[in-house]
Amino acid sequence: YLPTKVIVYVSPLTFGVYLIHAHSNVSPWSWEFLPLAQYVDKVWFPVAQIGAVLFIFVVCAAIDWVRKLVFTPIEKSKLVVGSCNKVMGLLENAVGRIIHD
Repeated sequence: YLPTKVIVYVSPLTFGVYLIHAHSNVSPWSWEFLPLAQYVDKVWFPVAQIGAVLFIFVVCAAIDWVRKLVFTPIEKSKLVVGSCNKVMGLLENAVGRIIHD
């Protein structure tokens, strides 16, 4: 069923969209790039707003998709996994000693 497949594909990107568009360096830029306030008195303003939301969502989703393409292989590499496991083991031992002492 198509809508379910779209939801399953897009839903993991929504948190990235939120983080990107709410970032302190991105948010002011988006208001300058999409100056919607100057069109608030126009009859087509609601359509422009929906278009702006869709534009921001698609751009941020594309950025998050590229991030996943770049970092997923790195996250799955044996060197990274092994290093993370080693650090987690050290942290667990340290915390265990603190708790039991």
